[in-house]
Amino acid sequence: MLKRVGEVIKVYRAAYRNWPWVLAQLVLRGRARAVMRSGRVVEGDSHLIGTIARLCSLDLGDRVVEEFLNYWQSRLEGSRGSDPRAVRELLSFRKLYELKHKLRCCRLVDVSDDLSHIVVDVGGRRVVMYGWRGIPPGEYEDYLNILDVKGKSVLDIGAFVGDTAILFAAMGARRVVAVEPSPWAYSVARENVEVNRLGDVITLLNCAVAREDGRALMLPATETGLTFKAEEVPDGDVPVPTCTLDTLIEKYGPFDVMKMDCEGCEYESIPYSRRIGELREVLIEYHDGYEPIARKLLDAGFRVLRYSRFGSFSCKRPEELSLRPVDPRLGCIYAAR
Repeated sequence: MLKRVGEVIKVYRAAYRNWPWVLAQLVLRGRARAVMRSGRVVEGDSHLIGTIARLCSLDLGDRVVEEFLNYWQSRLEGSRGSDPRAVRELLSFRKLYELKHKLRCCRLVDVSDDLSHIVVDVGGRRVVMYGWRGIPPGEYEDYLNILDVKGKSVLDIGAFVGDTAILFAAMGARRVVAVEPSPWAYSVARENVEVNRLGDVITLLNCAVAREDGRALMLPATETGLTFKAEEVPDGDVPVPTCTLDTLIEKYGPFDVMKMDCEGCEYESIPYSRRIGELREVLIEYHDGYEPIARKLLDAGFRVLRYSRFGSFSCKRPEELSLRPVDPRLGCIYAAR
């Protein structure tokens, strides 16, 4: 607790001339009028004031903060901090702070002038990432510290904008097959793979993992709140085929490692798979209970460990997973043969 308070004071003191007043007002009123070190005055709730303070700590110059403030005023002028859309936007920018100061596996190097992409150092290799506002940096530590991907063939289900596939490739994966149902996220993933020249390592598939092959889901072509989940919507305009886990293994395998974060498709794929035992190591995020997933993995001969994410950066080694408290509804399963 004291460490957390000290970190907040350090960040606010570096960002604002009147930082004691700012912190006091946020505690008492939930809002504050803050004077930045540059002399610019900003007023807002704790989400906005806190985000600006963290952006100031990136040491990337005033341009990132100024561009963010211009973006905020042009896109969300008049929005209140309690507006869910406004809060989501603010929290997306806080990911830059996590990438700069919190992670050990990768580190933020730069942000483009127009905020369209970021540059991240992964094991000494610099990679460019478009679509970065939706990425989950807090999960990268789990993926890269727990899974052994060097020299391995990896199946990445729930690839989003290709961020984890690119991280796996940068960490030495021999090849990665990345599956993403969202047409928008898939198109950004293609751009990321191309700009990082990883087309010879990463194969991208625009399909939804399900219980059966071939059924077409009508999904929206643009970025929406359904980006993370393959749910058919009434105004969907792009047909996306479904495929089974067994089909992926048959057509694109064999695979050594699988990472799955697909917002529910684990229940439509893993219990019905006859080939999951061909994998050697898996990390699966579960969203509605772990029992059917764990039972299938145990039957397939895996050693299964469950853990839950309470905050970010939860584990450093697979051995630590069994020591973590278990949330029966939401968490992760690590299993190895």
